[in-house]
Amino acid sequence: MYFAQKSGKEVGAELKKLVDQYYLFMNTSGIFRRMTISNLHYHGISPNNVSQSDMIRPGGRNGNLAMVKVNHYRNFAQHLINLTTSQRPAPQPIAANTDAKSQEQATLAKGILDYYGREKRVERTLRTAAEYAVVTSEGYVLTLWQDPENTSIGGTSDDENGDIDCRAFAPSDVIKDPTKSSFDQLDWVIVRSWANRYAAADEWAATDEMRTNILGQKTKNTYLREQSTLFNWVLGSNMRQNVASDEIAVYNFFHKRTASVPNGRYIVFTEDGSILFEGDLPYKSVTLRRICPGEILGSPFGYTPMFDLMVIQQAIDALYSAIATNQITFGVQLIMAQKGSDIDYKQLARGLSYIEYSSPEGKPEALNLTTTPAEIFEFIKQLEGVMETISGVNAVVRGNTPDNLKSGSALALIQSQAIAFSSGLQQSYAHLVEDVYTDILDIIKEYADNEKTITIVGKYNRPMLRSFKGSDISEIRRVTVNASSPLEQTVSGRIEIARDLIQNKIVTTPEQYLSIIRTGSLDMLVEGDHSELLLIKSENEDLSNKQPVKAVVTDNHALHIKEHKAVLASPEVRMNMEVVLVTQQHLLEHIQILSDPAFTTLLVVLGQQPLAM
Repeated sequence: MYFAQKSGKEVGAELKKLVDQYYLFMNTSGIFRRMTISNLHYHGISPNNVSQSDMIRPGGRNGNLAMVKVNHYRNFAQHLINLTTSQRPAPQPIAANTDAKSQEQATLAKGILDYYGREKRVERTLRTAAEYAVVTSEGYVLTLWQDPENTSIGGTSDDENGDIDCRAFAPSDVIKDPTKSSFDQLDWVIVRSWANRYAAADEWAATDEMRTNILGQKTKNTYLREQSTLFNWVLGSNMRQNVASDEIAVYNFFHKRTASVPNGRYIVFTEDGSILFEGDLPYKSVTLRRICPGEILGSPFGYTPMFDLMVIQQAIDALYSAIATNQITFGVQLIMAQKGSDIDYKQLARGLSYIEYSSPEGKPEALNLTTTPAEIFEFIKQLEGVMETISGVNAVVRGNTPDNLKSGSALALIQSQAIAFSSGLQQSYAHLVEDVYTDILDIIKEYADNEKTITIVGKYNRPMLRSFKGSDISEIRRVTVNASSPLEQTVSGRIEIARDLIQNKIVTTPEQYLSIIRTGSLDMLVEGDHSELLLIKSENEDLSNKQPVKAVVTDNHALHIKEHKAVLASPEVRMNMEVVLVTQQHLLEHIQILSDPAFTTLLVVLGQQPLAM
């Protein structure tokens, strides 16, 4: 029998075996080792704790070396992260239909996503996942619904109406089948999270025996000693041995819907395989989403360009340590004199003094041992350049402007090239944003039965309270993220765009100019036109249903007349005289307003051309 079809203690034993085998594989294959070294460099610690970026440490057999760490590694990683996440995600919900009601739901859904992105810190969670991906090659986001009365769909919540729980996970907390040829082919995945054992007992224990079992599970300080979590990669051995913790590992097993498991599977279990809950997959799909800069071909594991910078960072540390050792050891001036020169060393220590010596050969001389070969300094520059080439993070992005680049356009182009190089990571981040926000809306549609009041951003960025429940966004099918050009993601690039728009008289106010510089978004320029088109679409639906529509003076009358023609653009509709009459009547109202002399001044102010009488 397939293990996911088993239940109770049998499936618990199988799941425990999968977890143990996975960590054994990761530790013996060297994958965890490479992630560990990368994470240590990122936090300013050399492998084997030889040097740290916060202090000069003695090294060598006798401790006579000055070990220095100059952490270019973190700088490159931070720039890759910022290039990917600096542009605030702009998710766009897509409705199943194009009618006005569906478009209104799309607008509401966008406000909901903006609320969860800002207020519930989903954007921060997405950035954390991107940081994991750049440093360790993979980052994960798990989205669940927490209900105060139903723990079987993701745990309990303090919100009486339930709420979304969205968390980022390191690759060390995600257990998967290492034999699969890609991540997308995985049938199941296990996510390890950490919970206070007393809280876990209160939440999951149905019997006294189960409560005792939960309280007796292995705590996190044991994991620190076993080197199986990302948390302890930057901690010293003393911390791993002495830290006390009440946190235990709680595992969530997800199996997607397949022919062998048609309803999917969701199981919560502990370290020893004890089952806390088992049932069908409660969501539309497995809501664990991944981001990675690249793939290790033929495997479900990711790859990051930071792996290629580790050895270069170690070489740079060694060269800086050699320079520092030489300068620190011989930086204090040494005086050399021949024997028998009758010079008292105490005279040299007094500063300004009269010194006698017996012969010209006895003249004291300075012994200079601080000279470091120029090739070492040149080699350091070459290594820094190699790091820029491999990572795609050029000197302009790092703030080191070359002397031959002076114009803003040239600098913007160089910056955009760095962004284009990281397009694989950016594409993965865009897919992560799409998938996570789609999961949020799908879960809300499924489980948000009670009205929830949130603060959303209304027109002109003004906050407004809005109540909703899952049925209010029932027509939303998916969320997309429109990828912007690399030029829009840099300040210098946005300045160039804003200048072009000013020259073409598209940007006409200081507010519009500053909005483009700060966000790169053109929404402020098109918000009015978008609202007008939604109104026209709604009016066309009413006219098609034989319902009269009233024209008002502030309408864009020429645009309304052109778009309302679509109502009569079919032979079948023209045979329906009720639709024809109500549409023609509405068109005549627009023409009458354009022809009325009383409205001439207002129409001119609105930028519309009145009809000549």
